Amino acid sequence: MLADLETPAATNSRHLCVLTRVVTLNLAEVLVNAETGQIGSGTSKTVELIVETYLDGDGALDEKTNRLFIGTRTPPEMIAMDSGTGKEVANLPTVEGMDGVYFDPRLKRIYISGGRDYDVGYVFAYQQKDADHYEAIGKLPTKSGAGTSFWSPELNRYYVAAPAHENEEASILAFEPVP
Repeated sequence: MLADLETPAATNSRHLCVLTRVVTLNLAEVLVNAETGQIGSGTSKTVELIVETYLDGDGALDEKTNRLFIGTRTPPEMIAMDSGTGKEVANLPTVEGMDGVYFDPRLKRIYISGGRDYDVGYVFAYQQKDADHYEAIGKLPTKSGAGTSFWSPELNRYYVAAPAHENEEASILAFEPVP
C-alpha cells in the first residue's frame, strides 16, 4: 500500500514503450523429390532478427527475475512478461489513462499511475508474489488528469503530477510505500 503526501507544482508527458528483442531462427533447407515424394534436408542457416513491438504504454524491469512489467492504455492492463522469451506470465487490469509504470525492488511492487483525460486518476499497486504471480493490493485516488509519475527509491516515494483545473493549482502528489 501507499501513504498519501502532497506538495506543489506539475509537469506533463506521454510515453511510447518500445519492446526490442533479438529473435534467432534456425532455417533448414528442405529438399523434396517431386517423383518419389521423399523429403530430405540440406544446409541450415541461423538468422537473427531484431523485432520491435510498439506499445501505447510504459514499462519497468525487474532485473533479478527478468520480468518486464508493461502498462497498456487500450485495454488498460498490467502485463508481466519474461524478458528473455517474451512470454506473458501475468495480466491484471489497471488504471484507465495509464501513464507511468515503476518497479520497487525492495518491496517487490509495481506502481502504475493514470487518469490523464479522466475525471479521477489513480495509482494501482501490485505485489509480486514470485516471478510469475502478482496481485493487486491497492487503488488510491489521485486527481483529475493526473498521470505522469516518478519513483524515487532513495526517498521511498512515488510522485504523481496533477494539472491545474478551474479552482485547483497544479500539484505533485507524493506517496510513501508501506510494507
